[in-house]
Formats: sequence, C-alpha cells, structure tokens
Amino acid sequence: MKILYLKTEDPAIRDLNYNDFLHDTLLIGLRNNFGNSVVDYPGAWYMYPKERKIRINDNTEKIWGNLFTLYDSLENYNLIDRDDIKNKIKKGFFNLIIYGSSRGKNLFLDEADFSTSDSKST
Repeated sequence: MKILYLKTEDPAIRDLNYNDFLHDTLLIGLRNNFGNSVVDYPGAWYMYPKERKIRINDNTEKIWGNLFTLYDSLENYNLIDRDDIKNKIKKGFFNLIIYGSSRGKNLFLDEADFSTSDSKST
C-alpha cells in the first residue's frame, strides 16, 4: 500500500513552531505500520534526527514540547521519494491520501480523486 501523508500547516501555529503534535504522532503510527511506503510530504524533516541536525543544528526553539521523546523515532529522510508528487497523484500511484489537518493550505486538493472504487465501476 502506498500512502501519501500531506503535512498541512496550521496558520495558527506556522510562525511559532515547525511541528504539530497530532500530525506527528499520526505520522509515526503510519510509518510504524506501513514503513517507507508512507511518503510524508513536503517532509516532516524535524522528525528525523540527522535531518534536523543539518537544518537547525540542535536549536529546538521552534519545536514545540522541546522534542519530547517521539521526535527521534524516524530515520532515513532522504530515502523517501518525494519527487513529482502531483503527477503521482494524478496517475493514481497512491492508494490513500491523508491530510494532516483540514486547516491551512491543503496541497494537491484539485489533483486528488475522491471517488470510491464502487462509484468508478458503475
């Protein structure tokens, strides 16, 4: 199963923090159950310790909760293929698209096909 998990930014917290606790815990659960078949886009880089160190060098000021313990649970940020997401959606590459939040900018909403397989067969 190929799952696209879209990190949607909540405008209420965007300027304060990189992270969204509810979004991030769901991403961890998806990744624990489905592995690297879950594509987090545009990429929750702060969830990956090596990537976070490259980007902010352990300055966790804009990470709410001072990282808790869950923020060091994902690995291999660069092994996840985040290229050409728009065309992958249009071609039906993903079995499931999950939006991390209904607030904020919902990427690729126009490209997503919300019909069910039952309605396609009629």
